[in-house]
Amino acid sequence: MIGMGNPHSRLVLVTGATGRQGGAVARQLLREAFRVRVMTRNTGSQAAQILAAMGAEIVQGDFDDARSLRNALAHVSGVFAMQTPYESGTEREIVHGVRLADIAREAGVTQFVYSSVAAADLPTGVPHFESKGKIERHIAALGFHSTTILRPVFFMEMLLSKGNLRSLAEGRVEMALKPSTAVAMVAVDDIAAMTKFTFLNPRKWHGQAITLTGDTPNFDEVAAAFGNALSAKINYVQVSPERLDPDIRPKIATQQWLENEGWEVDLASLSNTYPFTPKTISQWAIENTEALRYS
Repeated sequence: MIGMGNPHSRLVLVTGATGRQGGAVARQLLREAFRVRVMTRNTGSQAAQILAAMGAEIVQGDFDDARSLRNALAHVSGVFAMQTPYESGTEREIVHGVRLADIAREAGVTQFVYSSVAAADLPTGVPHFESKGKIERHIAALGFHSTTILRPVFFMEMLLSKGNLRSLAEGRVEMALKPSTAVAMVAVDDIAAMTKFTFLNPRKWHGQAITLTGDTPNFDEVAAAFGNALSAKINYVQVSPERLDPDIRPKIATQQWLENEGWEVDLASLSNTYPFTPKTISQWAIENTEALRYS
């Protein structure tokens, strides 16, 4: 029965653990004394080895290789799943998400936590929102004992790309949005915190789709928060999409949607939902002062 026994005896598979979001999830679960298995294509990467040193089991796996997925899912009771469209496109993202969920169900996994995106259930026209919506619906239909959908908004960590840090070192924050456009944002540590609580109490969070956000600043306010953290004068500069950092440029459709529509979030109501206090952009900037310095 879910929610019974010692949750820390359960083995959780974390995908995407060598990236920012999955890595944060793996670290929080390890600190909570969960048994964690990390699936990665490159078991020798620095990120994988850091997690191994923390106690994670590292296994080779690829979403395009069903045999490797079956191996990664052996004896697993819980899965944290995430996929990205930025390497091979949204159609492959859907294939990968569906394949992992199907094999997890066949393998007897009892709890499946999927990291999607806020508004994935709405007709936004944003390709990677709609691909995640299709994966969400497929997972929900599989009948896991516990299924939780996490819907994070804009990651604060997206502002740590090399190009953005170079601009920041020159006193600028650059995006293609108007200075007054408010954007709902969340720190990956807060996504990880919510994930941890879903695994600690799968019965409570079963069947829920949870929007994850911590703050809704505009980019003038982002620049001010960064300036405060760095003790420097930072200005926000709206630029044309073509001038954006290459790491951000593939997300142009998202920025256009944020400018014209955007996430409608009720921070007060959502804060009452979370079993923790999410970070504001000012708190996040102070905690990540060193990461904000270009090197």
